[in-house]
Amino acid sequence: MTIDTRLGHTIVRIIKNEKGKVISYELDNGDEISTSDAVGFAKQGVIKDVEIVTDSTGEDYLNCLSEGEDGENNLPQTEVRDDKVDLKQYFQ
Repeated sequence: MTIDTRLGHTIVRIIKNEKGKVISYELDNGDEISTSDAVGFAKQGVIKDVEIVTDSTGEDYLNCLSEGEDGENNLPQTEVRDDKVDLKQYFQ
């Protein structure tokens, strides 16, 4: 993974598990990063067009700033049936 921390990357795809939970993100440079890495990069200003939100359990997550009128994000989403699936197969 080559995240250039001098540049502002954008999230281009959200990857969810079979329960609908976000498990990773794909960036504009093709890298796939975990949700915890994404939150950390967003806190550093490396990921743009997101805000960091804390849920009721105290866990931080990202909220896309490019939401549609219905409040849903406008990013493509991929549902993964099994967390152990090689996610790279979805982005070739």
